Amino acid sequence: DAAMAVGVEVTSARGDVRCRAAAGLPQRGHIATGIPFFDHMIDQIVAHGQINIDAQVSIGGVDVSADHDYAKPADADASTALAERAHDRHIFEAVGEAVGNALLPLLNEAQAELPVVPPSRFLAPLDEALARAVLHTGKGISAQLDYSQAPFGDFPPGGRQWVGAMKLELLPIFWSALARALSAHLTIGKERGSNAHHIVESSFKAFARALRQRLDRLAAAKTAAAVATAAAEKATDSTPAMVAAAAASAAECAALHQPLLWPTSTVARKGERSRSTKETKIDLSLEIDGSGEAECETGLRMLDEILGCFAQEGGLRLRVKCAGDLHIDDHHTTEDVAIALGECLATALGNKAGCNRMGCATVTLGTACVEAVMDLSNRPHFEHDLRFVDEMVGDVSAEMLVHAFDSFATNGRMTLHLVQRGEAAQVSGRDLACAAARAIGLALKQCAAIDPRRAGATASSKGTLAA
Repeated sequence: DAAMAVGVEVTSARGDVRCRAAAGLPQRGHIATGIPFFDHMIDQIVAHGQINIDAQVSIGGVDVSADHDYAKPADADASTALAERAHDRHIFEAVGEAVGNALLPLLNEAQAELPVVPPSRFLAPLDEALARAVLHTGKGISAQLDYSQAPFGDFPPGGRQWVGAMKLELLPIFWSALARALSAHLTIGKERGSNAHHIVESSFKAFARALRQRLDRLAAAKTAAAVATAAAEKATDSTPAMVAAAAASAAECAALHQPLLWPTSTVARKGERSRSTKETKIDLSLEIDGSGEAECETGLRMLDEILGCFAQEGGLRLRVKCAGDLHIDDHHTTEDVAIALGECLATALGNKAGCNRMGCATVTLGTACVEAVMDLSNRPHFEHDLRFVDEMVGDVSAEMLVHAFDSFATNGRMTLHLVQRGEAAQVSGRDLACAAARAIGLALKQCAAIDPRRAGATASSKGTLAA
């Protein structure tokens, strides 16, 4: 309903279940769905979408309590007995519809009088899971859900059926109701994952980030379209069609480039590391808010090249000098440089307050296409599916390039997924390595950007990142 206003409470009903919801509130709301893990997932939308949401479920006219399973007494464990869970299906549908209707005015306000801008897409990386969300809204977009997340984990064979008191097969009911309420084409899918809790959590975080991305892109598009319209109308030979085309082009361009417009930190973010062992002697310095400059002397041309690619795309200032035992092989030099680089990054980022925290970027070089998905989570994890076909990439072994990405992620205290896209039969190892390094740099640039709306707060539903 276009008449609904931001922050106004809406109600959805299914059977004996009612859900009252509001979004865009000035302060954090109250979330009580009757299913504790569901409460936690709705809270991911709050933390990662930066939208305060209130969602209160009642059953038979009685409000359920936050973080309590409606199907069990207060002192009992959560129930997974279907006979005791008569209202689950209605809860998922009512919450999806109510939350969607509460969010809709935010989208309607942002996209009013705008041409349709490209879909928003985000991948949210967790250790043991990587899920994607694609959100498309606007004139002419019909409500539709494309959903694919099963199996939920590796154990038992075929995946889990429950996480806490949440019956996982009911999740599409929530997402479908949400998509209908938003009049959105919504995709929720799993890229990879072996842990059911994290597969579900990753999907909610991905949706939240895609929604925030969409609102930000629509705002950027609206501003750009207004400026382009004013300029086109001043032209003596302009026609209404030319003015509309100029506005549409400007809106699309602004929407696509909006993530690159976030400000950098006003405080210098630097890290330095001198490391000397029997195998290597390294001096490394890193400035996060640099200009893409790199001076790398590691003794390995391929390592120097990927470090340069990383620094250039990340907008960093990087200095590396290494004297290693290359008379033995490339192992210690590659590994130790990557360790020092990660340590310097962790130092430079500090407590990460105000950082955007998550980012994803895709780079294509030749026939190589790599997407990097990063979370400055303080939970080190690295996962990849890079398909190197040769033993060596220049003067560095393929296995050590992968090991370098792993060492960097571990010591940088981040979750990092690398996904090789495309089905090219032949991919140059050099292009694959450089595409990965460039994608990591671009993802880091998004993660490290300061979002002024966070006012120095940490981007986490817990209020802090794991130590």
